[in-house]
Amino acid sequence: MEWSGRRWLVTNRHVVTGRDQTSGQPLSSHGGVPDRVRIRTAPKEGWIEQILIDEDGKTHWFEHPTLGSEADIVCFEVPPSVGVPEHLSPRHILADRADPISVVGYPMGATGVGDAAVWATGFLASAIDDAEGYDSKPVFLIDCRTREGQSGSPVYLFRRGMLSTLSGDIHADPGRSWSELVGIYSGRIRNGTDIGMVWKAKAVEELLVAADLKTQTYTSLPDNFLRMSLSAPSAGGGRS
Repeated sequence: MEWSGRRWLVTNRHVVTGRDQTSGQPLSSHGGVPDRVRIRTAPKEGWIEQILIDEDGKTHWFEHPTLGSEADIVCFEVPPSVGVPEHLSPRHILADRADPISVVGYPMGATGVGDAAVWATGFLASAIDDAEGYDSKPVFLIDCRTREGQSGSPVYLFRRGMLSTLSGDIHADPGRSWSELVGIYSGRIRNGTDIGMVWKAKAVEELLVAADLKTQTYTSLPDNFLRMSLSAPSAGGGRS
């Protein structure tokens, strides 16, 4: 994600800690937790290794400036070669409960054609713009069939052919489509349900602002912070 002229990776806190956000217990059946993660730089071009916890036990990610560990979103800076730049923009697509919404990720490690992400589409289960979100956090709910591997996925409103805006305008164009990033998916509210949680774009913006302010004195990442690796990672993902 692009912010202040720098590239950031935003994901879930439980992905980098390897622990359940509520209980704090390891998500792995083996009890292991990660100390690093590998990230695709660009399709079929290689991977970088991001250190999460160094030898001194220091964590190398940024948490939300006010919610801290209560927020299941974190970020860290990555080189410009990582991913496709995405930008946060003011809300403009009109959307309410029961409107379609898409989680774009890798369910059970699955990919689309050419390693493209999979668009899992469901419906809004609560309003995006409610002042008080789910569980009194900046979170809204969706009803979508999600699985492991989709934690930390971007969530989009996507419209094709016709668009209604928050300002009351209506655009009709059969050959055009519109999309808007509205949050980061962080898993289902509990096992046995398809109701999932999405951290609002506003909370992501607050996270990025704080991370940028804390690191703006640095002109580049330390040499030992990221290490190149051309080997593909093993399949798997966080909880969903």
